[in-house]
Amino acid sequence: MTKQLITALFIFIIISAMIGCDSSTSPGLASGVIRGFVRDSISGSGIPDVTISAVPFISNSITDPSGYFFMTGVNSGDYTLTLKKQGYNYKSVPVSVSNDTVNVNIKMFFSNLYIFSNKLLTEYFNSFSFSAIDLFLGFVVNENTNQYDMHLRDSAGTSNNFYLRSGDLAEHLTGFQTKFSNALKNPLNNSYTFTKQQFDTLSRYYTVDGNIYPVRDFTEDRIPSFNETPNMPNSVYSFWLNGRNLSPPVYGMFFLNYSYIDTIAQNQFKLIIDVKVNCGGLNLFNPNE
Repeated sequence: MTKQLITALFIFIIISAMIGCDSSTSPGLASGVIRGFVRDSISGSGIPDVTISAVPFISNSITDPSGYFFMTGVNSGDYTLTLKKQGYNYKSVPVSVSNDTVNVNIKMFFSNLYIFSNKLLTEYFNSFSFSAIDLFLGFVVNENTNQYDMHLRDSAGTSNNFYLRSGDLAEHLTGFQTKFSNALKNPLNNSYTFTKQQFDTLSRYYTVDGNIYPVRDFTEDRIPSFNETPNMPNSVYSFWLNGRNLSPPVYGMFFLNYSYIDTIAQNQFKLIIDVKVNCGGLNLFNPNE
């Protein structure tokens, strides 16, 4: 055996030993699997072509025609899946993965549900006051237009005992008629007050039978009077945009979030509300349910 051949054989043995050591100490391939089904929140049917991404990163997946998806080769750990499809509200879901298969069943809401947060209404002094709100689009407006559904008023111009009432009751340019429920009862504590988080997760107007019948369930033209926080109850009211004559009908709910006297702006009373609107005629108001 020549010297060159012995040298080559020696090098081959050393390299083989190094490769063997690497392969014996390297971690195995990730074996976790996320298997999921994405369904419409109303019909329960699978939704095709939903894009699923994850943080930390996993290769994106897309649901098949029946609404199923798979993400394979996933390392153990906690992930946040984000689901997106045109026509639906995006959805984020936490998932914990170990070295096996995790099954997730996810509902997505059609994007006829709209959330309008921190809408600021100002005490009415004249038609230029931003005291009215277009509940259909979520815009706070003054009363030089008739494109509003609800406005803020006080008791006989006393800057006290404020209330919200239907837009068609304005003294000048009248807006659309809105009908209100009585204050909603909090299903978590059986009271008539809510926290902001409880309002955000409130999924429906709990009527006597779970359905909405507008003439039965919306009987009021205004809500009861209130004053600035802390003397204002954090109540929730549901409403029906009756005067817009929309099909399907539009229902919603709003939360009396906070109110105060603005000492910089001529001691004006100001009210912050949060609004949820379902434009599909459905009694559903939680996008993450």
